[in-house]
Amino acid sequence: MSFGRSERLVGRQRELTALRGWLARAGGGRGGAYVVAGEPGVGKSRLAGAAIAALPAAWLVARGRAADRDRPVPFRAVTEALLAASRHRELPDDPDVRAFAAVLGHLVPAWRQGVGADEPVVVVAEAVLRVLGALAAPAPAVMLIEDVQWADPETLAVLEYLADNLAGQQAALVVTIRSDTPSPGLSVVRALAARRVAVLVELARLGSDDVTAMACECLGTTTVAAEVRAFLDRAGGLPFLIEELVATGARDGILVDREGRWILTGAAADVVPDSYRDSVSRRLAALPADAALLTRVAAVAGLATDLRLLGLTARLGPDGIGTAAQAAGDAGLVVFDRAGQRIGFRHALVRDAVLAGLPPGERAALAARSLDALAGNEDGQELSGEALELAVDLAEQAGELARSARLLLTLAERSLAAGGLATAEACLRRARRRTGGDLPLTASIDEALVELLTHQGDLPELADVAAASLVTLGRLGADPARAANMHLNVARAAAAAGNPVWAAKEAGQAQALAVDAGDVPLRLSAEVAAAAAMLSAGDTRAAAVLARQVISSSQAATATLLEAWMVVGRAERLHDLQAAAAAFDAAHSLALRSGSPLAELGALHELATIAMLARGDDAPLLAALARAEQLGAVGLVAQLNLQLAGTYALTARPAQALARARRAGDMARRLRQVSVEAMALVQAATAHAVAEADGDMRAAVDRALALDGEDLNVIAGVWGHAYAMYALLREDRAAARDALGRAAEIAGRATGIHGLFWAPWALVSLLETPPGQPVDAIMDQLGLAVAAALPVNRGLAGYAHAVAAGLRGDGEQAAQLVTEAERALAGQSAFGLWRQLCRRLTAEAALDAGWGDPVSWLRECLAAFDADGHRRAATACRVLLSRAGATVPRRSGGTAAPPDLAALGVTAREADVLRLVADGLTNKEIGERLFLSPRTVEKHVERLLVKTGAGNRAQLVALAARRDIALRT
Repeated sequence: MSFGRSERLVGRQRELTALRGWLARAGGGRGGAYVVAGEPGVGKSRLAGAAIAALPAAWLVARGRAADRDRPVPFRAVTEALLAASRHRELPDDPDVRAFAAVLGHLVPAWRQGVGADEPVVVVAEAVLRVLGALAAPAPAVMLIEDVQWADPETLAVLEYLADNLAGQQAALVVTIRSDTPSPGLSVVRALAARRVAVLVELARLGSDDVTAMACECLGTTTVAAEVRAFLDRAGGLPFLIEELVATGARDGILVDREGRWILTGAAADVVPDSYRDSVSRRLAALPADAALLTRVAAVAGLATDLRLLGLTARLGPDGIGTAAQAAGDAGLVVFDRAGQRIGFRHALVRDAVLAGLPPGERAALAARSLDALAGNEDGQELSGEALELAVDLAEQAGELARSARLLLTLAERSLAAGGLATAEACLRRARRRTGGDLPLTASIDEALVELLTHQGDLPELADVAAASLVTLGRLGADPARAANMHLNVARAAAAAGNPVWAAKEAGQAQALAVDAGDVPLRLSAEVAAAAAMLSAGDTRAAAVLARQVISSSQAATATLLEAWMVVGRAERLHDLQAAAAAFDAAHSLALRSGSPLAELGALHELATIAMLARGDDAPLLAALARAEQLGAVGLVAQLNLQLAGTYALTARPAQALARARRAGDMARRLRQVSVEAMALVQAATAHAVAEADGDMRAAVDRALALDGEDLNVIAGVWGHAYAMYALLREDRAAARDALGRAAEIAGRATGIHGLFWAPWALVSLLETPPGQPVDAIMDQLGLAVAAALPVNRGLAGYAHAVAAGLRGDGEQAAQLVTEAERALAGQSAFGLWRQLCRRLTAEAALDAGWGDPVSWLRECLAAFDADGHRRAATACRVLLSRAGATVPRRSGGTAAPPDLAALGVTAREADVLRLVADGLTNKEIGERLFLSPRTVEKHVERLLVKTGAGNRAQLVALAARRDIALRT
């Protein structure tokens, strides 16, 4: 036993049992957050440490502690905890973690993979959640974060995010925090407890009996004299002070053991006067001069500081540092880390007492000496993250405000690059208050703040700060290029926020300044910003023309050219996919030459989008997704999963669509990307529509509209893709007419909605138009919608043009137009279901008007609908064939699906497939048995997964086994 220290938690058994039980439940898969609060010295860390020490050895424990001052480096405590974890385990090779490897690399260098993208705090929080869950895979994991009252804003955001999302994992978060004074951290944990995502336990001071029991534990006895109990009552029930009083009294010879009985030999006030500071001051005064100086320097530097820095400040050599540190440690003032490279204080109360005892002016003098030893005259440019945060604090204590402002500017720039927007903002706002009228410094800080506000999209404040900065630059007579760049930043932010008027004005001012300065490259950059403003206003043609003019210049910088090609591509995408692809190809080549992986990814993503829109090709999207995961561009990972979900939903691959939609929705929800989450639900609804799962479709639609019911893309997708697809497959003409009409009306009011509903809308509208009646309005609207959009839409629109020709009485032209439509769709096999739906409607019109070859068209539609299990659409084809007097093929397949499966929407053919899946046959073997292609079998299996709710083929087998009798009868 360490003398003077209690080795068991006296008076805390109830709290310890509760925490141990909670940890056991969390490790069993329930997850969660537990907060231990209380005043300094009440035993928060001791309780948390004792509970964690009793965990099984297989558990992973990651410990971190917040800094003891207003140090503005983001994610400090979380980084420390992950660094501790990295010493024991490598970054898990898990797909859900791999996408965040680059983000985690900002925090843990040992886990760095690829080049990280700048990401908001929520992305870092998601990264920590993913890696904590993965680390907990072999055995449970617990993250302990102490002293959260000092935590930086980003750490608080991560802790709040973990508390909200740990449920259901075998991982736990344990937090300790002071509750005696208000702090942002205390507000956060109380809010977590209020919404019941964290357990909050506040420790009270020990009662008199527990104080006595703790004193006995410290002294190794079973009883103490009455005067000793009165002496210890001065600790006020704080376990830390009880231990300190026992240790100090025994060391000073005032608390002594007389024949096995501890007594006082002096007055209690001689050991602990009214404040604990006096006890610390006496110990400090008793130290050798070098040890006392080292202790005071350490108190100025913080709770834990590198010994080499302390030695430089105290002007001690290597041997002197060790001797002095050992003397301070023997006096119970400081403690060493395991490596012996850092010293700190057992508790903040010790450091506070040392600082309180410093003579006037000595704290500032020691801080200035420490700062000089740490940073020299470099103002922090070469300092590491921890050293830079220390330099900021030392400059504050030394009263060197301008130097503090410069250090804060450097720290803000680093935080911004790491995605710590809240910390960057706090640093810059503090720096602005410390410039002391230094105009050049003020201008630099305001320029950085404008960049920050551009990222945040805070346009009102951006305007105010930019205006003030421009005034400062004018007073300095600064290079006009700096003012031009200020206007450029505002223009870009305004364009991105959908304020084209403001964007154009700012771009114009930037251009004028660049012209006055004779800076051609800067003028060209301003012209690209003007093109972006035009694009934001919807003037895509003018935007493309202006951007191309910049591209034709020989003086444009590479970054400007790249930005210009991206503007061209986005402008052309609404009119000409081939032109857009060429622009993005050019941007991709520039990105490769520039060596910027993020620029390369941006162009790669745009090219993948073009491939998806042009022919439903998922391969480029998957390649872009892999690259985004490698670079850690998590926001783009969510968007790419959404695009894949849409691709699969619109190409009749519902199981794959639902898997991607779930992943996109989960990520978007955690990243607070409402529009992405809503569109993921739209794609899920469309997948359910393809599977004819009515209830699931409507549930997904309701959730999508509740999230973002004002977004025209969401509304058009709901009506034009989900509801319209379901109505067409179910042969509900009235519902189809309503859904398609709504989608067409919505899409007609917006640009950029690439819907596949235009041709079905026109066909349904034409089918209700009597022969000889005008159809020009329908065809004009269709022509405007699809003339320069998706190739598949142009092909599908050919069927509508054929029907219109038939209504005009020109059957020969109508038949020719069908042939041309078929030819146009030859390379669009991915959109086969949309083609068959349009052919089925076309065949109905041709049959009524007596033109073309509706019988052969209906036979092909029937075969496709039968193969895919769309029974009502297939029945409609049979009815039309019968009306045409043609031989009607009988429905293929075995016996009907059992009632319980039929209730889920399982067709007879799907039941046949399920029987053979249960027998362990492969898709190829099933196809040979049922005379189907492996691809058709795969579609049946996909629909079975969706309709039964099975997660994979193995679960389908289990489901079939449970229904074995029904399937075999």
